[in-house]
Amino acid sequence: MRGLLAVVLLASMLFVVNQSFAGDFRESYWGMTVKQVKEKETAKPAKMGEEELFFEGELFGRKVGIIYKFAEETDRIVEGHYQGNGKFIWTEAKGFLLKSGSYVYFFDATVSANANIDEFTSLRNQLIREHGTPIYDTSIWKGEGEKPSKEGEATAVRNGQLIFLVRWKERRSNITIVLQGSNVAPEISGEIHVTYEDRFPDVNSNLTSNMQAYMACMFDAAEIYSSSDATPYEIADAAHAKCGPQFSEFNRARKDVSFYTGVDGSNEQAYSFKSRIKEKVVQQVIESRLKKGK
Repeated sequence: MRGLLAVVLLASMLFVVNQSFAGDFRESYWGMTVKQVKEKETAKPAKMGEEELFFEGELFGRKVGIIYKFAEETDRIVEGHYQGNGKFIWTEAKGFLLKSGSYVYFFDATVSANANIDEFTSLRNQLIREHGTPIYDTSIWKGEGEKPSKEGEATAVRNGQLIFLVRWKERRSNITIVLQGSNVAPEISGEIHVTYEDRFPDVNSNLTSNMQAYMACMFDAAEIYSSSDATPYEIADAAHAKCGPQFSEFNRARKDVSFYTGVDGSNEQAYSFKSRIKEKVVQQVIESRLKKGK
């Protein structure tokens, strides 16, 4: 699958750690499909959808809900197959790509209001140890009149009048923890959300799009050249020569990601990507010729 290959290659170039996991959110990377996230997640499934996935897991030893949210992308090339005549066809389909992930922690209404503040403070401090000094650390008063004193904050939170918000900016993700009241059910008095969001959805999507454009050009050129007497390796070289403009656009998009995120932007990564695609082209030519009995 060409689209899946692009995400795997992107993930290999962009590495960041959160919650002792290797991905942008847990083991998954921004831009992954619903299927890929399901394969990566080991927590207990709770509800599976097209735009959201829900699991039951833990955060710093606390039982939490785990939510993955996806955004639709309509031009994603997701599947390849051989026709009866041996021609390799790529088909287009709608896809939902990962854009954010959250941990949700609910408070039992029988617990004291002050426990909500204490739990939030504990989680906030653990996130500070993991991500450093936040860019925002504030509270938002939504009630009437003056903001309550320290002693009245817990009750104000429970009544939905006060929200606490802390935010960090990582290389590829915005991370936010929010404490607020809850109207989910009478037995729930409050909730904490720890959310990871793709910081550069447009930049990352542009890189993936240019990856796919170069790959499409390479595979299409290989299909055209495969009827010649050239060797598969010569065909791969000729395909790359034809697809030079697409490779240049990919390399430019890769450098944009490096500029915005601070990840390694060395040319070795681009050449490694090119080598991998040329190997795939060689494999395609060999398989195509076998199908045609050449």
